[in-house]
Amino acid sequence: AACKIPHPVDDRCPVIFNDYMNCLWGFANREKSLPLIPRAADAGCEVYMVDGGWYGKEGWQEIGDWHEDRVKYPNGLNEIFDLVRNRGMIPGLWMEIESAAQSVPLAQQPDDWFLSVRGVRNLFNGCYHLDFRHPDVRAFADETFDRVIEKYGLGYMKLDYNRTTMLG
Repeated sequence: AACKIPHPVDDRCPVIFNDYMNCLWGFANREKSLPLIPRAADAGCEVYMVDGGWYGKEGWQEIGDWHEDRVKYPNGLNEIFDLVRNRGMIPGLWMEIESAAQSVPLAQQPDDWFLSVRGVRNLFNGCYHLDFRHPDVRAFADETFDRVIEKYGLGYMKLDYNRTTMLG
């Protein structure tokens, strides 16, 4: 901390409980989440964030399927986020909007939606990388963010950039 230059933005950094980083490693579900919410609140966390694995049937590997998995969350994520709000915390959600696993419907979009080299899509760790120069990609991202923020009443979004796109 002695080498850190003070900045006004640091005056109000919330304490965030991240279910991936703090214990579930992308394998969250209703049963695992329910006991964590009161514990995070009792520990003084201000934000409770559901990280990777809330979407898709195969877990966090299905990046790009930004719809809750109703097997993992049979009552939906709103049940989780209502409990978060009832404990005085802000609900948060993780997304990696720029990535699409080969297995998700998003990957079926036209090639010009994705970064490529000599007409071949870049593939890194099983994912394609969206090309935000394309207006339809930007519209997809805007619509996706609007949908999840409105549907879940989110007050925090965590956006990672976990992929190296290489050339494109």
